[in-house]
Amino acid sequence: FSHVGGFGIRAAKLGAKKVVMVDASDSALALAKEIAQANAVSERCEFIRDDVMEWLPEHRAHYDLIVCDPPALIKNRSAMANGIRAYTSLNRRAMHHLKRDGMLLTFSCSQLLQRPMFLQMLRDAARNEPLFLHSEWKQAPDHPILLAHPETEYLKGAMLVQSLMS
Repeated sequence: FSHVGGFGIRAAKLGAKKVVMVDASDSALALAKEIAQANAVSERCEFIRDDVMEWLPEHRAHYDLIVCDPPALIKNRSAMANGIRAYTSLNRRAMHHLKRDGMLLTFSCSQLLQRPMFLQMLRDAARNEPLFLHSEWKQAPDHPILLAHPETEYLKGAMLVQSLMS
């Protein structure tokens, strides 16, 4: 879910030796390549057109940092159970690809997946992984959260870090 490379290109600009970006969209990857070239980091970026949910189980490499930023996987209440399963599967698969002391930055923009459910999903995904919750994020103040409408707190994020004691 690299889309046009916002996280990946920034990582390359900050010194990442290699950045792998996976997205199912040809047009998003084409734009990501252009942006990488414009930022003089294209030689350190690899662009893979694939469904990340299919690519992860087949892929064997491990990474220092993985960013999971999928589109909303829960668009309505009837999609809740399948969406939570998809988020759990994605995060579990990503966790398996972390190097020792690696970090996973993971996000959800599904407005119906409230923070306690997001954290429970991460607990379920990390069931057998030596990870701890380093920090959590929510949307910036320019996306206000209306108290009467909890679904306006739509963006959730977390940094999970491999335990140094494992």
